[in-house]
Amino acid sequence: MPGISAQQGVTTVNAAGGSSFASPQTGITTGTLVTLALVGATHDAYLWSLAGPAGSEAVLSDVAAAGPTFTPTIGSDAWLVILQGLDADGVVEATYLLPLSIPQVALAYFVGPLALAYVAPATIDTPGIGQFLYQDLSKAGALSAKDASAVTRQVGIVRSGTTGARPATTNLDIGTTYFDTTLAAGAGKPIYWNGTIWVLADGTAA
Repeated sequence: MPGISAQQGVTTVNAAGGSSFASPQTGITTGTLVTLALVGATHDAYLWSLAGPAGSEAVLSDVAAAGPTFTPTIGSDAWLVILQGLDADGVVEATYLLPLSIPQVALAYFVGPLALAYVAPATIDTPGIGQFLYQDLSKAGALSAKDASAVTRQVGIVRSGTTGARPATTNLDIGTTYFDTTLAAGAGKPIYWNGTIWVLADGTAA
């Protein structure tokens, strides 16, 4: 894109004052420190402004700096950076508009033994073996993790509810427990997932 270049965490704006760049800028993700830098021109003073999507709390480190920073917190195409370059008398010499397209952070960017993340239905990006627990919104918010064979499994958590509210059985571990409040005429009974069906303690189908 003429006049704009970007790589992970760094955005530069050229000296084409007064231009409005219609195409969204790419190469930046949520949680990454972004440095704004003007190239090809200098000014006596700078006045930056940052507009983000609803709910974002990101702010510029210094609106009067030549190269301020900010960390986007929400993935969106609604980010906009505006720079006014001023001369010694405070008169605007040039205005630079930079739309930013910032995708959601991928789980692969995290490093560490354990992290908790949310995975939206349309953006499944499962983590590495043993690294993450994550709430998979494509499976009604089930807490999931990868086992040693790299199979994504729901983490077995003791919970209760009606027969109709039993957990989805996709990748449930054998022995996952659920207290079914509908059984025993409403008194409830514990049931277990045997890998194929839900069973009572004696092995009969529940």
